[in-house]
Amino acid sequence: MSTLRTDGTIQSSLVNAGVMSDPFISQQVPAFVAYGKVKLANLRERSQIAVTYRAGWRWVALGNHRRTCPADRAGRTGPDGRRRKAQLVAPTRVYGN
Repeated sequence: MSTLRTDGTIQSSLVNAGVMSDPFISQQVPAFVAYGKVKLANLRERSQIAVTYRAGWRWVALGNHRRTCPADRAGRTGPDGRRRKAQLVAPTRVYGN
């Protein structure tokens, strides 16, 4: 998952991802869990992201926007004590092999 920093550079992270129901559109959508003060601030300020999923030799990249899952707006604390938030993905561009 890659986000845009305030200085225009890219910040990339490996995240846990999957599929979950989007309560806004009642469809299954790609989603991931994000944590970290700076990463969450980047996501809050700029919704543009890129996410790449891989399974074996197959991959798909999504150019898109994201929004915080409404049920997870406050975030949750993981076993390591860091706050995490579920992010829903709204793809606007999809490509892969």
